[in-house]
Amino acid sequence: MNSRLPILNASIPFYRCTPNRNMKISLLLSCIVCVCSSLFADTFDLSNCQWKLRNALNVNDAPAAIAQAGYDDRDWIPAQVPGTVLGSYVADGKFPDPWFGDNMDQIPDEMFSGNDFWYRCSFVIPPETARKHLWLNFDGINWKAEVFLNGSAIGRIDGAFIRGHFDVTQVAKTGATNDVAVLIRHCENWKPGPKKVLHKTLGGRTSNGDVLGADSPAFLASAGWNWLPIVRGRNIGIWNKVRLETSGDVEIVDHWVISDLPNPDQADLTVKTELHNVTTVSQHGRLVGRIGDISFSQEVTLGPNESKSVTIDKSVCPGLSISHPRLWWPNGYGGQPLYKLSLSFEIDRKVSDSKSLSFGIRKITYETAGKALKIYVNGCRILIRGGNWGMAEGLLRCDASGYDTLVRLHRDANLNMIRNWVGMVGDDAFYDACDRYGILVWDDFWLANPLDGPVPLDNKMFLANVDDKIRRVRSHTSLALYCGRNEGNPPAELDAGMRAALKSLDDTRYYLPSSADGVVTGRGPYANQDADWYFKNRGKTLHSELGIVAIPALESMREMMPEKDLWPINAMWAVHDYQTGRSQLNTKRIAQRYGEPADIGDYCRKAQMVNLETAKAMMECAQANQGGGILIWMTQAAWPSLICQLYDYYFEPTAAFFGVKSGSEPVHVFWDSNADVIKAANNTPKDLKELTAEAAVYSLDGIVLWRKSIPLDMPESSVRDCFPITRPTDSSPVFFVKLSLRQGEKRLSDNFYWSCAKGGTCAALNQLPPVKLEATAVEKRKDGVCRFSVTTRNLSQAVALAIRLKVQRAKSGKRVLPVFYEDNYYSLLPGEDRTVVLEFNEKELDGEAPKILAEGWNIPLQEVTIQ
Repeated sequence: MNSRLPILNASIPFYRCTPNRNMKISLLLSCIVCVCSSLFADTFDLSNCQWKLRNALNVNDAPAAIAQAGYDDRDWIPAQVPGTVLGSYVADGKFPDPWFGDNMDQIPDEMFSGNDFWYRCSFVIPPETARKHLWLNFDGINWKAEVFLNGSAIGRIDGAFIRGHFDVTQVAKTGATNDVAVLIRHCENWKPGPKKVLHKTLGGRTSNGDVLGADSPAFLASAGWNWLPIVRGRNIGIWNKVRLETSGDVEIVDHWVISDLPNPDQADLTVKTELHNVTTVSQHGRLVGRIGDISFSQEVTLGPNESKSVTIDKSVCPGLSISHPRLWWPNGYGGQPLYKLSLSFEIDRKVSDSKSLSFGIRKITYETAGKALKIYVNGCRILIRGGNWGMAEGLLRCDASGYDTLVRLHRDANLNMIRNWVGMVGDDAFYDACDRYGILVWDDFWLANPLDGPVPLDNKMFLANVDDKIRRVRSHTSLALYCGRNEGNPPAELDAGMRAALKSLDDTRYYLPSSADGVVTGRGPYANQDADWYFKNRGKTLHSELGIVAIPALESMREMMPEKDLWPINAMWAVHDYQTGRSQLNTKRIAQRYGEPADIGDYCRKAQMVNLETAKAMMECAQANQGGGILIWMTQAAWPSLICQLYDYYFEPTAAFFGVKSGSEPVHVFWDSNADVIKAANNTPKDLKELTAEAAVYSLDGIVLWRKSIPLDMPESSVRDCFPITRPTDSSPVFFVKLSLRQGEKRLSDNFYWSCAKGGTCAALNQLPPVKLEATAVEKRKDGVCRFSVTTRNLSQAVALAIRLKVQRAKSGKRVLPVFYEDNYYSLLPGEDRTVVLEFNEKELDGEAPKILAEGWNIPLQEVTIQ
C-alpha cells in the first residue's frame, strides 16, 4: 500500500492518497536513476520513476538540455506522478496540509498563477526492446504540455482529458539511460474574475467557477466552488499515469465489446478495435481474439501508416452468439460477472501487439415517454438511486485502492449510479471500480452551468478531448449516459460536435444535452427539506441534483479545523463550506427539530438525526413515485467539508449514509409521511410472492399504540400501498414507527422512524432516559481483513435511539477508517437485539488491537466486549 503523505496538521486518508511509492526514498536519494526492470512484457509504469519539478521561471536552459542525461536538477523538488504541482509542494513539506483549517488561503496564488512548470526524470530501457516500436504514453496532464526525450521534441498535449501517445522508437536509447522532460503550460484564464470570491466568509456569498471555463477541458472545479476552495495551481501537473509501451509493426488501439440480447437466453457479442500500421510499408496479418473458450480471427491488410477499424461479430464467428450468458446487472438487481477479451495481431505468426480488457454482458435501453427518462438494463427497469461526484479528491490524489473504497461505499449504500459531474474524474480506476461494483455511470463532458463561467474558447481542442474520452471510456460496462452540459444546453457548435462524435464512436448510449432539461430534471433544491416535501415534490422524474447538507461527525470536525474554531459557528466553518442559505437553514432545522445545540458535540449529535431522516426521505420518495430516479448532490467529499456528502473526506459515514442505505434497499418497506401510507417497493427483476408487511406505532415510552399487518405479492419493479397509518393523538407528541417486510421467516426489510405531529418538534426525544446496552462482538480475521459481528441488546424499558458503532486503535485511540458497516445509527425497541457486521483492513490497526465503541442519542459511550 502507498504510504501516507508527509504533511502537517492532519493525516490524509490511507486509501485516498496517491503519493509516489518512492517519494520518501527520493527525498534522500533523488539522484538515483529509475530502471525499468519488469522484464518488459508490454508496459513500463514510468510513474514510479524519480520525477522532479521546478517552476519554469527558475529554469533558463533550453528544452534540449533539460531532456539530456546528466542535467543538473539538484535544486528541483521531488514530484508526484501521478499528481499535481501543488500536491508535490505539499508532499515535499513546502506547505502544510491545505485541507486543514484555512491553510489553503495561506498559499500564495501568485506563486502558481501564470507560471509554467518543468517535470523531468531518467529511466533505463532494457536492451531486449531494441527490435520493437516504443511508445511514450501520457494518460492525462493539465493543462497543456510539450514533451521532450533525449534532447528531442516528440510532441504536445492540448487539454486536460486527452491522452498523449508518442512513437519514440527513433529517439529512445535501449540498454541506456533516457531522459524525459515535460513542460506543463498553465491554464491561460485561471486568474479569478472581478466578481470571484477568493476567501469564503461567514454569511458571505460563495461563487462557483470563474473564467477558467474558457480553457475547458480543464479541472473547472479547481477554480473554486461552494463545495471546494480555490485550489492554488488549479491542479496543473501530470495528473495521470505515464507509461512506456512496446508493439510490433501494427498496434491495437481502443478495443471494446458491444453486447446485444435478442432474448433472455442469448447474447450476441460484437468486438471492435482499431489497428494502426506504424510503418511505411503495407502489413498483412491476423487479428486473433479469445473470450473464454471462444476464439476467433480475421485477416487484415493495412497500407503504409494506415489506421483501420475492425469489427468482428457472429457473422464472422458464430461462437460470439452465446447461450445462457452470465449477465451483468446494476447493484441490487443481480451480480456483476466480467468476461475477459484477449486480442493479438499476428504478422507471419509472430505477435505484433496484444491487448486485453474485462467487460460485462448486458444491454441498456432507454424510454423517454412523457419526457421522463427511464433506464432499462437487460429488459428490467432500473430505479436510479445515486449521487454526484464533484471530484474524487481535490488535489487529484485518489489511487486505484481509493477508487475501490469510494465506489464500494456507494455499493454498500445500495446506490446504483454515480454522475461524473462536469467530467472531473478521468481515471480508468474509477470506471473499473464501477464495473466491478455494478454502479452505472452518468458521464458529463466539461461544460459547467452557463452562470459558472464562459464557454471554451478553443472548440477544436474541446472536441479533440471529447473524441479521445469516448474512445477511452466506451469499453466500460458501467457507462450508461453521456451529458453535454451541466444545467444548460451546450453551444451549438460543441453540441453538434459531441453528437457527431458519439454517432461515430459510440451510438450505444443515450446523450443528454443538458443535465436538468428535456427528459431529466435538476437544480436542487440544495437545502434539506421536510420529509413530506420530498414525497410530494420529487421522485416522478430522473432528477440529477437533489441537495443534502450532512454535517460530519464530531471526530471529523476536530480533524479538519483547530479546536478553538469548533464552537460557536464562525468564519472557519465558512472556509469549510458552511454557507448562507443551505447551511444556515440546516442549523435552524436542527434547533427546531431537536432543540438548540449546547456545544459542538451536541450540534453534531443532533445534526446526525437530521442527516438520517432527510437522506432516507430523499430516496424513499423515489421508491414511492417510481419515476426515473434521484441523484443526490453530492455523495462524495473532495475535501473536508460541512455539506454535500454521505461519508466525509476521511471515510467516516455520516448518518445520511445509513439513511440512504435504508431508503435505497432493493426491496423496501417504508412510510410515505406525506400520504400517511405504509408502502412496499420491489426494485428487482423478480416477482415476490407471499410477503407480509407489518407496522407498529410506539409511544415515547416504548408502549405499543397501534399495529397492523397485511399479506401481499409484488411484481418486479413496482410499488404497492399496504395500508394507511394511524398517527397518535396529541397526548404523545413524539412517537416511533417500526416496519418490517418478510417472506415467511426471512426478513427482507426493516425500517424505523421517529416523528411528531406535522410541523411539530421532536425535542421531546431529549427526555429519553439513558440506556446501557448489552454489547458483544465476535472477531474473525482472514486475508488481512478484520470482520466483527457486533450484537447489541436493549434490556431497558426505553427505546435505544440512533446507536452508533465506531472502531478505534486500543492503545492510541486513533480512528480506524474506512470501516464498512452493515448498518449504523440504528435503533432498538425495549427488549430488542440486533447483530451488525463490520469489517476493515487489518493494516489500519498499525499493529494495535482494535477497540469497538457504542454510543447513541441516549446511549452514553461504552466499550463493546470482544469475545
